[in-house]
Amino acid sequence: HLQHRKYAQRVVIHPTSSTSEKNWPEHKFLKLAEKLSKKDLEVVFAVSEKEHSYWEGLISQKESLPRLRSLSDLAALIYESGYIVGND
Repeated sequence: HLQHRKYAQRVVIHPTSSTSEKNWPEHKFLKLAEKLSKKDLEVVFAVSEKEHSYWEGLISQKESLPRLRSLSDLAALIYESGYIVGND
């Protein structure tokens, strides 16, 4: 039922990784999101359920932060998006 790159103008930002030492600084992801939004791209932050409330307080109203309850939810989001930016 999924369609590859269905939302070609959507950019998924996955700002965390298995180890925080590998992560790009949060403020840089937020700045990137701002720049992408200004280019009329849809920005979606993808974080785990346990990270959700933390990131909810950081992102602007221009970006979205869906609840991804499983790895398959994350995979579906990425599969149907045009781009992904992350640490790993």
